[in-house]
Amino acid sequence: MELETLLDQEYSLGFNPDLAATIGLSEALMLAHLHTLIEAYGVERDGRDWIVHTYRQLHEQLPFWSEATIKRTILSLEKDGCLISENYNPSKMNKTKWYSICYEKYIDMREDEE
Repeated sequence: MELETLLDQEYSLGFNPDLAATIGLSEALMLAHLHTLIEAYGVERDGRDWIVHTYRQLHEQLPFWSEATIKRTILSLEKDGCLISENYNPSKMNKTKWYSICYEKYIDMREDEE
């Protein structure tokens, strides 16, 4: 792969350094990735935009992390209230999570810092 391709913005994963300082680098990177997915492919349910993905799908998109790291990061974001998960699947046997970012939580964190 050529250097230009490696540095191409289309393949870059950007994140907010202030958010990373507040919630952690892995969490900030994951939120940035999920935000991009929601913006591109989100589905509106109950007044929020959601994306449905498995840990395996996220690992395919973020191959520098193991599935275990992805799961740990997602669970951390859920615990902190930055990420909401639900099951909107037609079959309750399908346990694939749907994710929505709790942007309100980020606004509250910013206000707490000021």
